[in-house]
Amino acid sequence: MLSDNVNFLRKLPPAISIPIRKALVYPRYWSHARLCRQGYKEYGQDYKNPILFVMGLPKSGSTWLEKMISTYPGYSDLLIPEASFAKPGLFYLPDDTFTRMKNMLVLTKMHIAGIDHNVELIDKSNVPYVILYRDLRDVCVSNYHYINLTPWNSRYDTVSKMSLSEYIDLFHETALADFCTWIDLWDEKRDKDRSIMVRYEDMLKDPHQVLRKILDVYELPATEDRINDMVEKNTFARLSGGRQRGQEQKKSFFRKGKAGDWKNHFSKEQADKYLDVAGDWFVRHGYET
Repeated sequence: MLSDNVNFLRKLPPAISIPIRKALVYPRYWSHARLCRQGYKEYGQDYKNPILFVMGLPKSGSTWLEKMISTYPGYSDLLIPEASFAKPGLFYLPDDTFTRMKNMLVLTKMHIAGIDHNVELIDKSNVPYVILYRDLRDVCVSNYHYINLTPWNSRYDTVSKMSLSEYIDLFHETALADFCTWIDLWDEKRDKDRSIMVRYEDMLKDPHQVLRKILDVYELPATEDRINDMVEKNTFARLSGGRQRGQEQKKSFFRKGKAGDWKNHFSKEQADKYLDVAGDWFVRHGYET
């Protein structure tokens, strides 16, 4: 399926990898939907919430969280095809998004914005969710490397010709303010009883404590042994093939796994420019004093 062929697709030029990836979207969806139905038949009675949502700012640890939650028997990841085909920017969840997931155990992860339509549909469906975000300067650096690893990305042709320093300037001009809005909009509109805002940096610092809070929102059974097992099975060393956090491998999805790496790549002038645009945001979210 698509996730099993990512490394193969990365070796192909965009003209080939893009149509192949698109062709695999529906087979992947159907395959994962079957797993979700089977999981519901076997374990549906064990959980209060059959559908769990992860809303992640790109490169903010959503895949790491997804892998940890997937250790609960029965849950499988599922991404609706429309989200796979969506272009960067606003994506409106189809009205039948969650009715399609009836009688399934689903963990779905998206990068959608907290616009009224999406928030109202999620709340109406009583789906609990986690909003993940990260220091936007680290998001910038990580995103640069990710785009260069994904030739099917809509920005690959442009970004692959850039140095990291040039991309830092481009991100500042075209994305920084929008990413601030993405996070603040979710924080403003979310249902406080059925959601939680989580910083990637806090997950790195104390994954056990953060997981307890997330599992409480999801209403999943959580013992100390289970949480320890979730964390141990998904350490950076295990996910990266043996590297320690901070050891970089540019051609890996789990590239470095470290907070504050932006300081190694931003010039003083670039750092100041980011503060000019988003200084208040960095202060409010604990990234600057």
